[in-house]
Amino acid sequence: TKVWPEQVEAALREHPAVEDAVVVARSNAFSGQILTATVSSTTDDPRGLGRELRAWAKERLTAPMVPAMITVVDSLGTSSTGKAERR
Repeated sequence: TKVWPEQVEAALREHPAVEDAVVVARSNAFSGQILTATVSSTTDDPRGLGRELRAWAKERLTAPMVPAMITVVDSLGTSSTGKAERR
């Protein structure tokens, strides 16, 4: 199944506690590639938001589109063009 990170990012941004999201495929020795997401939060207390977002994504996305790991950060870095950096 082909997964487009932009579709997953758009879905994550629909959550009220998500300001922005970056989704990338990472190499994984066990399964080849896994999706990971980094999100910036609009909430003052993001504890547990990663787990909440995974559960939320499972309700809205097909299984291959659900990130295996979601990391919550204060803010995402931006490139010189103002877009979120994909690391």
